[in-house]
Amino acid sequence: MLSGSIQISGETLSSAEVKDICDSLRTNSVRLLSLRGCHISDRDFHRISRHVADCQSLAQLNLNLGVVSNINRVKQLAEALASNRSIHSL
Repeated sequence: MLSGSIQISGETLSSAEVKDICDSLRTNSVRLLSLRGCHISDRDFHRISRHVADCQSLAQLNLNLGVVSNINRVKQLAEALASNRSIHSL
């Protein structure tokens, strides 16, 4: 794993794990966030989206394979991306 990266695949994320991810985003210590095929509650997805919006260090974001699984999540992610100017790769 690269320094400043969070890469998780195919896991069901607990609220505690999401809190750790959000804390890392809040402190601008993440350059790559990849949650491929992870199961995340709607509440936790909203928490991650809010922190993605504000994170100035995040350059790459990967939320594929069913993570953005409904229209509400699409809207939340779109709002986060509209606020974040540091992401170069999606």
